[in-house]
Amino acid sequence: MIKVNEDLQFKLINKDTKTQLLICMEEPAELIQAISKVQRYLNEGVINPKYKSSLAANLCEEIADVYICLKKLQLYFDISDDCIQEWIDYKEKR
Repeated sequence: MIKVNEDLQFKLINKDTKTQLLICMEEPAELIQAISKVQRYLNEGVINPKYKSSLAANLCEEIADVYICLKKLQLYFDISDDCIQEWIDYKEKR
């Protein structure tokens, strides 16, 4: 299970909500860029092994940033894990 310091994230978003919300908008864009880089190195559905490790490391970092932001938004708007799980279940059934 992935753990985020919820106390820290709650303090950050309540201390400077405007900036934290801006960060929560910017981080997914950085993940999109990382995914775009992966696509550039695809050749017939296979990533060049020479670049796979660095691409994976970059993706990992950006996924972590987005995960933190998602948790921050969840805490700020008091959204329960159950609520999110209900939406996941619904969307996966489609």
